Amino acid sequence: EIYGLEAQAVLIGPGGVRLDGNTTYLHTRFTSHSDIVKGDGTTIEDVYGKHLPNAPQLVLTAGIEYPLPIGSATLTPRFEMKHSSSLYYDAFNSADIEQGQFNTFDASLKISPNSGRFTVMAFVRNLTNATVLSNASENFSALPNAINTYEFQPPRTYGVRASAKF
Repeated sequence: EIYGLEAQAVLIGPGGVRLDGNTTYLHTRFTSHSDIVKGDGTTIEDVYGKHLPNAPQLVLTAGIEYPLPIGSATLTPRFEMKHSSSLYYDAFNSADIEQGQFNTFDASLKISPNSGRFTVMAFVRNLTNATVLSNASENFSALPNAINTYEFQPPRTYGVRASAKF
């Protein structure tokens, strides 16, 4: 059973201040009794009532930016945040491959000359250096003490981006 709701808004205020946000609510459940054999080939588990994999119930994103005229250019700082509720990476909702709820923050500073011919932006992604899984799987190797596999979203990253119009 899957249903949800998504809402998005962008507001432009006085002086060009921009507020944007997005909210996603997602309900996902296995609604019938299904005995599924786990990857170890021997364990059978019923997934009734479990959440579907890779499906957080709630995701909120928001951003704010404000253009500041400085001489013959515009300086635009921007701040963004994302909140996600927890999610599982398998249909069995295994606790050892669950991503708990998390928050991430990004910031950028863009300078654009009034000529509009080029733009330079410095940015920081994952400002608080949060550790967030992007994928996980149980290792059902026959070896004792098998170790699960985890993939992570990038840690805090910095950069500069430039663009030009010809």
